[in-house]
Amino acid sequence: MLWAFFGLSGRIGRQVYWLVVLGLQAVLTVIFLQLIGREEASFFQIVSLLSPFVSIAILWSSIAVSVKRLHDIGMSGLWAVVALVPLINIAFHVWLGIVPPMRGPNRYGDRSDVPPA
Repeated sequence: MLWAFFGLSGRIGRQVYWLVVLGLQAVLTVIFLQLIGREEASFFQIVSLLSPFVSIAILWSSIAVSVKRLHDIGMSGLWAVVALVPLINIAFHVWLGIVPPMRGPNRYGDRSDVPPA
């Protein structure tokens, strides 16, 4: 299942896309809730050290899942850069989650939700 989070090849369908996007959002929510009301200096030092790595992993996962969803509808993964534009990214992710897949094989893979060979 890690291929869905980190790889850039292959295709994923709408259901897997929403599961990954909502999973990433849940991780961000848990991290944010842990930060609220904390005043210990040692806690903030730990968070300061880890946050760049967590942020990069979540950003990469978001891009990877967008690329694979774009592949599923027959589009180039380069369109995933649209997800980096504030406010437009919300509409982009909703659109990716509702547009139907390209039926049958395409140049990005034979079918959705299968790790690339």
